[in-house]
This record gives sequence, C-alpha cells and structure tokens, in this order.
Amino acid sequence: MKRLFKLVSILLAVVVLLLIAAGTYVKLALPNVGTPPVIAIRATPAQIEHGRYLANHVANCMDCHSTRDFSKRAGPVVAGTQGKGGEGFLREDGFPGNYYAHNLTPAHLGSWSDGEVYRAITTGVSRDGHALFPVMPYEKFATMDPEDIKDIIAYLRTLKPIENDVPASESDFPMSFIINTIPAKGEGGQRPAPSDRIAYGRYIATFASLLRATHPSMNRDSPCQAWILPEDASSQCQPAPFVRLTSLQLSQALGRGHAMPSLPGSDRMPMELPNQQFATAKSTPLCPGQRLLT
Repeated sequence: MKRLFKLVSILLAVVVLLLIAAGTYVKLALPNVGTPPVIAIRATPAQIEHGRYLANHVANCMDCHSTRDFSKRAGPVVAGTQGKGGEGFLREDGFPGNYYAHNLTPAHLGSWSDGEVYRAITTGVSRDGHALFPVMPYEKFATMDPEDIKDIIAYLRTLKPIENDVPASESDFPMSFIINTIPAKGEGGQRPAPSDRIAYGRYIATFASLLRATHPSMNRDSPCQAWILPEDASSQCQPAPFVRLTSLQLSQALGRGHAMPSLPGSDRMPMELPNQQFATAKSTPLCPGQRLLT
C-alpha cells in the first residue's frame, strides 16, 4: 500500500510539474509569430481611398474602433470619433474577460511602425508582443491580399489624431492562457480580379467575416451565410425568418445603401459594395424556409 501511495504521489508530482512547465511556456514563449515585417508604406491617394473603403465598409474597422450612436437604427458611427477606440466587449456580454478596441488614430498608432500595425491586423499580436483577443478576425485578415492590408494602414495614418486612453484588456482563466495560443502567422492571399465575379465576391465576403462573427443570424454552419438578410429589420440579429434578394434588390440595398424592399423604414444597410461583388451571394442556395423576393 505504501509503495502504491508513493507511486501515485510521484505521478501526481510529475503531472503538476508538466502543467507548470506547459503554463510557463504558454505565458512566456507564446505567441510566437516572428518579428514585424519591415514595411514602409508610401501611399498614393488611390491607396488611401481604397483603404478608407475597406476599413469602413468591408473589414468594418471603424464600427468597433469608433463611438456609435445606438439610439439610432444600426448604431451609426458618431462623426468625428472615427478610430478613437474604447468599444468594450465585456464579461457581462458573455466574453471571457474584458476587451477594448484600440485607438487606431495617429495619437496612439503614430509611434507604431507600419510593420507593427500589419502584424497586429494579420496575426493578432500587438506591438509589445501580447496576444489580441480575436474579436477582430485576424485569422481571416491574414488570408487577405497584403496590399489590401497596407491600404487600410495607409488610411489609418490619415485619421484625425484623437487622444483617448483605452483601458487595458484582460482575460479570465483559462482564456488568459488560451489566448496566447491563438495568434498564428498567415501567408497572405491574392485579391482576385473584379472581373471574376464569383471569386471576387467570395474574397470580399471572407474579408467581411467580422459581420458573421457578430451577427448570430449569419454565424451558422450553412452554405447560405453570406448576404442573407432578415425579413424584419427589428430582428436582424435573430435567427428567423430570412429572405433572398434579387440582384436588383441586393444592388439597391448594399451597392447604393438604399432601403431594402422588405425592410420598410430602414435607413441604410451597413455595407456599401459595388454591384460586381454580389455574385457569390446570388450563387448560394437557399436555406430551408427561405423564399425568393421577386
């Protein structure tokens, strides 16, 4: 009996030591995505404008990194607050900690190199090496064309500097350990030619993956996630019921920001995309219970 007790004690001690070693490695050695790339962006007006379009209407950086007026439909960004940060993703909302959107204006990012900003967007590692919680879908951004990411950075450099001290994010256990294992270095992709409507639409829909992550009605294991919109504007984040739009209606709703025929009184849709990007949505089959609008 004593030999058995001694053996069990030794095994437990080994397990404890292994756990301590693993925890120490995760906390001190991770994340490990390498040093920031050496980038010096010399932006043209066209690149800045393209970055503005991506940051405001596709990647939706400004939605989380600005102040929004939720007393109005869809919570539009308050003018003059673009990029100031401070939006909270808190425990009370179901997050494993308290996370805050960083200040993206030159008041904060002015001391960051272009490579440090690029690494944060595409790998989820901040300037000082700590891991970012993936509210920002950096695993998706890592698959985007590096030139698109650089255009976003070029646009961020043009934002009005806003002094805003954002609280430090904090993770609860065990996320305080898990978070260090999430960042990974991506290879980057290539933006398809806009003339290839299906591939280009798929690329933009992937870039806009934050929309799926924050809208339960779009975040489901189904082939019809992209661009499926609810019939009732008041339930746009609820799982039912859904409709399917014609190309013309989709163009009016998204391409020019017009009110959708099925959403009377809606002000504008949150994404304004050129008509050529809708082919992916139109090629996706209907979900059960959906109907076509004609």
